Formats: sequence, structure tokens, C-alpha cells
Amino acid sequence: MREMSSGASQAMRVRHTGISEVLGECMNGLGGVLTVFAAWRYRVVNRAIERGEIEADPRMVMAITVIILTAAVAVIVYMIISVAAV
Repeated sequence: MREMSSGASQAMRVRHTGISEVLGECMNGLGGVLTVFAAWRYRVVNRAIERGEIEADPRMVMAITVIILTAAVAVIVYMIISVAAV
């Protein structure tokens, strides 16, 4: 964003709140953690299929849903706050 704003007119100022970098790093970390969860769940389900013991895990579904929803709300709140501050 800084590169894009440097090419813009000098009248246009970009206000930096300091949280966007941290938020981006947290989202990247969350993506990595979710990838590990997905690989682990795939392995568990694959073994269950091979044994003929298929079972749903609603706790995992709810946990991932809560994690993604929390991240989405955090980004939405940040965007609202940063736009209102300009």
C-alpha cells in the first residue's frame, strides 16, 4: 500500500494505524494453523474410512467456524475503524 500511495498525489495522505501489519501476520499464521488442522483431519478421516468406522466430528467443524468467524469480524472491525479515522 505504501508503494501505491507514494505514486498518488501528495494531497492524498494514507494514515497508518499500525495494526494492519500485525493483523496480516496473524491471518497468515491462522492460515498455516488451519492447513495443519486440515492435514490432521484428513489423516484421521482417511484411517476411519479404511477401518470402516466413519464418524462426524462436530467439535472440529464448530472450532474452525469460530476461528474463521473471529478472524472475519476482526478484519471487518479494523476496516471500519481505519476508514472512520481517515
